[in-house]
Amino acid sequence: MDSDQKPPRFDAVLEDKILYWMRGSHDGDIRCVVSFEGRVDDKRLDRAARLCLEAEPVLASRFVRHWRNPHWERAASSVLEKHGGVKVLEAPQSRETLEKFLVETPPTELYEGPQIKFFLLRGANDDTLLIRINHVAGDGGGLKDAVALLGRIYSALEENPDFKPTPSDPLLRGLRPVFSRFGLKDHLGIFGRSIKDAAEFMSPPRWFFKPLAKKELTCSTLVTRFIEKERFAAIIARAREYGATVNDAFMAAHLTALDKTLTPGRRPRLVVTADLRRFMEGGRAPGVCNLSGFFYLDIDSGAKHFDACLKQVTSKASGLKNDYLALGNFPLTAAAFAALPLPLALKFHDLLGDLQKKQCQNASAVAPLFTNTGTMDSPVSAFRGQKAKNAFITTTVAHPPVLSLCLSGFGGGLNLTAGFCADFLSRQQVEAFLDQLEKELPD
Repeated sequence: MDSDQKPPRFDAVLEDKILYWMRGSHDGDIRCVVSFEGRVDDKRLDRAARLCLEAEPVLASRFVRHWRNPHWERAASSVLEKHGGVKVLEAPQSRETLEKFLVETPPTELYEGPQIKFFLLRGANDDTLLIRINHVAGDGGGLKDAVALLGRIYSALEENPDFKPTPSDPLLRGLRPVFSRFGLKDHLGIFGRSIKDAAEFMSPPRWFFKPLAKKELTCSTLVTRFIEKERFAAIIARAREYGATVNDAFMAAHLTALDKTLTPGRRPRLVVTADLRRFMEGGRAPGVCNLSGFFYLDIDSGAKHFDACLKQVTSKASGLKNDYLALGNFPLTAAAFAALPLPLALKFHDLLGDLQKKQCQNASAVAPLFTNTGTMDSPVSAFRGQKAKNAFITTTVAHPPVLSLCLSGFGGGLNLTAGFCADFLSRQQVEAFLDQLEKELPD
């Protein structure tokens, strides 16, 4: 590229802007861990990682905070050369050291790029792949797409060392393909869902003028758990007996465990993310992006036992699924980002975010966030000839007052990760919460 030639660029979509605003509520990166049986070809993996940046333009870009038109611009060649490949490191030897390693590996650099980093943790006889993606560029589903892309390229390079992937079109990222599938009646329904979500968000109003006690992020912590496939199968079977989904069961267990550990007598509002790829053809996005919404789950504080709580969760979740689940927050947000310069749009969203934190501060002190990223079996299967022992997506490390919990399945089992700040909630408190959550789940 000539020195006077501008690098390729494309506009940030609505979801990019939303996650850019939300970057202050967490540490910024989602992680993926794939534990292989045996070794991988590290040189071929490095080549595949670099080709991923060519295949997904957003991953090779840096974010440009423009007052009116925030956009992505291809990162400097020297940056991509230095940080675009796979860094080989010595593998941690225990669950606790892996959790610490997940936090302490170098993060992505939003304003410099690339938006993804690859690490190969080399053990005595096997390898573990760790990938970090910046949440402004992609969510858990986007990271799964990146893992599948890496696996396909890695496999293709074995047969053809000169293989080059076809780049995705960055102009197809985001929500536009989702909303383009809806007619006028649906758009009116989504607007109605927005009004209902706003009313729920603003209730109760008594916290509106209270001062917000702000806490700074320190002691970033991720805690991991694994539920064996036999136990997980039993949970699925019992949930079906209740006419509930796996998500319903874990949301109910989440709330009842909070009531018995972290928020006794104070039922918090559960914020739940939902993957909007379900509206896309084949359930897949055209490239790496954020494509998630969220909804609120308020359950009667009197439902202290799992069965009663599950009944309420299932009833409310079923109603929401038939009423444009997780789409209601976008109309107001889209209007704000379209009408206001970026700094003012961010301040408007800061106001809404602070209101939600005040509500949480008044209700329970802990703001729980729940997400289910589905299974990793399909993305990992793209690594032909490489068997994996386990694979999972993690949550980001949440800032106070948020405690985030992420589910990620593999091989019939289920991984759980909790992200939090250990000077807000101690590791012992969160471990006790996770212990109680597992006890709440049906056998």
